[in-house]
Amino acid sequence: ALLDSDDEWLPDHLANLWRLRGEHALVAGAALRCGMHPLNDKYHGPTTRSPKVLRSGDQLVCPENIIPVSASMVKREVAIEAGGFQARHGVSEDLDLWLRVLAGHTAICSPEVSIIYHVHGEQMSSELEQMLRGHQAASEAHRERTGGSPVPLKRWDGVAAFRRMREA
Repeated sequence: ALLDSDDEWLPDHLANLWRLRGEHALVAGAALRCGMHPLNDKYHGPTTRSPKVLRSGDQLVCPENIIPVSASMVKREVAIEAGGFQARHGVSEDLDLWLRVLAGHTAICSPEVSIIYHVHGEQMSSELEQMLRGHQAASEAHRERTGGSPVPLKRWDGVAAFRRMREA
């Protein structure tokens, strides 16, 4: 189970992931992204009522990576077999690892918030353009590795354009 230094697990986080794990290599809860102002807090996770099973990395390419790193639990041997976290794309090391794990395994992600993701200006995730480029690079590497369709990446280009417009 992973936890960034500036995030916080809710009391039943690990118990909930353990119950959900089954045969999945990767298990995650959802996050509440909390910043300085409560009106800016955001939900980060699947937008389903029940846990969402992921059978392909394409499901994380578009519309977004729904697995918050601090809300995740991954089988150690699977993460090692996949090459672990690699600083290949500047950012998005978690997405890159999830995509490699999903090349041969499944994941499950609960819509239940199980962590608080504390948002502050010093985070790499506060740099929108850098995060979008990292997502693009990890997604393109996934497509090249798997020989998959370019469609999820093209759809994600539209999501990225909307996020850039909203930011501007």
